[in-house]
Amino acid sequence: MFKGIFGGLFDFDGDGEINVLEQSAEFAFLDHLSGDADDTIDADFDTLDDD
Repeated sequence: MFKGIFGGLFDFDGDGEINVLEQSAEFAFLDHLSGDADDTIDADFDTLDDD
């Protein structure tokens, strides 16, 4: 039984295991914490401002 890196924080359905959707949310959160996601978000907003 895999509970994820953060214990059960991303166990949205409460079944005690992390499924693929919950695991991808966990990795997206880690990516956001590392700062890599900020570059992508800023690039999207830059293109919106140019219109």
